[in-house]
Amino acid sequence: MPIQQLSTFLNLKPSQCVSIMGAGGKSTLMNRLADELIVLGRTVVLSSTTNYHRPKTLQSDQILLTRATPDWPDKLETLARRWNRLLVLHHDLGEAMVKGIDVAAVRTIHERISDAIVIVKTDGARKRWFKAPNQSEPVIPPWSQLSITVVNCGILGQPLTDALVHRPERVAELTGLQLGDPITPQAVGMVLTHPDTYASKIPSGARRAIYISHVRTAMDAEHARMIAAWLDRSAIDAVLAGDTPSGTFRE
Repeated sequence: MPIQQLSTFLNLKPSQCVSIMGAGGKSTLMNRLADELIVLGRTVVLSSTTNYHRPKTLQSDQILLTRATPDWPDKLETLARRWNRLLVLHHDLGEAMVKGIDVAAVRTIHERISDAIVIVKTDGARKRWFKAPNQSEPVIPPWSQLSITVVNCGILGQPLTDALVHRPERVAELTGLQLGDPITPQAVGMVLTHPDTYASKIPSGARRAIYISHVRTAMDAEHARMIAAWLDRSAIDAVLAGDTPSGTFRE
């Protein structure tokens, strides 16, 4: 079923917290949701509990670095009224990378801008297409109402190596694949919904969606269907596929 607006399909409302994790287009998805929500008149704050690539499209006043601004909580409301979209992180790391904030700071954002929709990147993948998290990630605000796990459909058939997979050894451990083996739909589905990967970290009561990204062609759509067939549907509420930059999505 085609989806006209992803944010509307996901029923995103003021005061909600959305946590995004996985690999293969988290930041692009965050910005797409923000674009849609701002058109609807919402206030959006983007943030991260891990490292984040500094965007080139925001004005300097839209990026608030908490370490350099001790009174940053007092500035939030004024900046939100001015811009409707803010990015709150901790400090510059160099090479266009910025350190994320902790969960307590995400809570402060919610307290100071109570009607904002806060969208948080909760783990890193080093630009890979697929990943299995370790025991310390993702770092999800415990009051998140929605979690979205991302995977790039193009990972199917690729060898299980570090070139396109973050923590390939962990994927091998979970799925029984050997390093260098072609990645199967079964392996992707198993990792995304395995009780020892993301499921145990997602807050009780939060809705959970799987988003299969980079679906542009008929072959991509078939790959998405193959992945979806191996997901544990008892562990998730929705499965979505699409091409984020063009805004083309399907349930």
